[in-house]
This record gives sequence, C-alpha cells and structure tokens, in this order.
Amino acid sequence: MRNKGSAMYLSLVVLTIILGIILGLSSMVISQIRMVRGMEHSVIAFHAASSGIERALSILPGLYPAGLPNVTSTMITLNGGATTTYRIIINRGTLAPGGITGGCNSNYYCIISIGNFRGIERAIEVGN
Repeated sequence: MRNKGSAMYLSLVVLTIILGIILGLSSMVISQIRMVRGMEHSVIAFHAASSGIERALSILPGLYPAGLPNVTSTMITLNGGATTTYRIIINRGTLAPGGITGGCNSNYYCIISIGNFRGIERAIEVGN
C-alpha cells in the first residue's frame, strides 16, 4: 500500500526532465534561426555595398577629379518589395611628392560604399 503514488511521482519527474530537454533544444533552434537570418541580411547588405562600388567606378572616369559628389545614397528595391540602400563616400586629393613609391605626385581616390539592409551594415573600400 505504500507504493500507490510512486508511479505518478516517477511519471511527473520524467515529464519534467523531457520538458526541460525540449525547452533547451527549442531555445538553441530559435537562436540558430536568428543567426541564419542575420547572415542572410548581412549578405544582402554586402551586395548592396558592392553595387555602390560598381556605381562609383562607372561614374568615376567621367567625373574625376572635378564635379564628383562626396556622398551619394541610393535605394534598391528587391524582389518581394523589400528595399536596401547603399551610400557612397568618395575621398580624393593629391599624394605628396616622394610618397611611398618615391616621386609620386598624382591624384588619388578612395571609394567607400556602405550597404544597409534591415539594420545590418556592411562596407567595402577601394582606391588607387
């Protein structure tokens, strides 16, 4: 007669352990889903920055050194209606004589493109 409640107690302990395992696994799965979604947004932001570099390189020969905007921003509409943006920053100037290569006295430029998608920013920088 003393063992009447032991089956219920044992089943309650087993169910509590199983529930703890399920909750632990579900929290790991949810964090993995968030991480993958962040990586997806990061890739889109990187490609937006790449588009900004390509745009700057296409307009650079015709406009450099005069008339080039320092900062431009463009919005891109993706399939499904989502939008991403890139911002181009172009720095330019003249290298000092006797620079790194010795006797260098020419114009230089540095293009920085920053892509943004849903709060994730990625940047690319190129120059001569």
